[in-house]
Amino acid sequence: MKQLTCEMCGSTDLIKDGGVFVCQTCGCKYSIEEAKKMMIEGTVEVTGTVRVDDSAVKKEQINNYLEMAKSALDGEDIEGVVSYCDRILEIDRDNYEAWVLRAKAAGWGSTLKNIKVPQALTAAKRAVNLAPDSQKYKVSSEVYYAIKAQIVGLLIIAQKMPGTSGCEYIQKVMQQWQSILVGIPFLSKSLMEDEIKDCQQLCENSKNAFSPSGRLIYATYSVQNHRVSFDKMFRDALADKIKLEESREAEFKAKADAEAEARKVSYWNAHAAEKTALETERAALQEQISLLQEEINSIPEGSEKENIQKRIDALSAEKSSLGLFKGKEKKAIEEKIEEASLELKKVIDRLVNAKSKIEKEIEPLQNRVDEINSELTKER
Repeated sequence: MKQLTCEMCGSTDLIKDGGVFVCQTCGCKYSIEEAKKMMIEGTVEVTGTVRVDDSAVKKEQINNYLEMAKSALDGEDIEGVVSYCDRILEIDRDNYEAWVLRAKAAGWGSTLKNIKVPQALTAAKRAVNLAPDSQKYKVSSEVYYAIKAQIVGLLIIAQKMPGTSGCEYIQKVMQQWQSILVGIPFLSKSLMEDEIKDCQQLCENSKNAFSPSGRLIYATYSVQNHRVSFDKMFRDALADKIKLEESREAEFKAKADAEAEARKVSYWNAHAAEKTALETERAALQEQISLLQEEINSIPEGSEKENIQKRIDALSAEKSSLGLFKGKEKKAIEEKIEEASLELKKVIDRLVNAKSKIEKEIEPLQNRVDEINSELTKER
């Protein structure tokens, strides 16, 4: 019998886990039957063309490496992230998820003298460009915020540096911040505008600060940046990109809406009987609701309430028309108004009760109409 050897990586370190053998090096799994065949000695003659479909094995390997890379990222193991992502990219050079992880980890270990943001930006661009259209904006913001977090850390360190050195490093870090805003494609218009506002607040806080370290950002753009605040620098650099994204977001939305509508049309074409049944049910329910609404409108207390209110209004007008010395007549009218008001309250109470009973009948019918509308219009 031969020693059990992984066909993908050549490792002999395989351990039985449940009903399968798992390679401890690459994560490839083999069933018991596959393991038995791998251990048979001798030569097997094969004629004709042999095609080996290892796509399922590669997919499983990639998934295993992705999980390992994510765990390494959580543990801030830079070398582990890079190593596992490199293994994925050896199998599939266009795996955007691996490039996302590379982008997130690339800037780790940056120092003020050796900022690794350019490497992270290169990986970020690759990740976004390879991502499916439906994921581009999500991937873009995900890698942006990961790299920005590294930039913020460098900015905090730079603010603690003395005078001129601190200003030079702050200028350098702020330029890197601008570079990822400009360089990462598919950042949304709202994200870029929010980042400009955050930068503006940062500059204003520094300008109003009292301590030397607190005022260092203000001092930097006053001296190093020709008195141009960093938010103004960002705004100018992003002006064209914001316009582009505004237009592109509208196109993406229109395309997404059209695709969603096409999916709905296709679904209901394939489920025409179900659609007809739902629409028929909805029409019957709406007819019932309409009849009940008519009942509400024809409640006798409704017109009775209006008549009493008109009577009260007329009495109030009559009272107002009486002269200053018509106290006795005014008092008599007030008594009539009070009597009519008590009558009105009783009528309103009866009206509310009668209306409430009918509305309780309407509620489940309307709820079902809403359910049908949701079923007919939801995304497919």
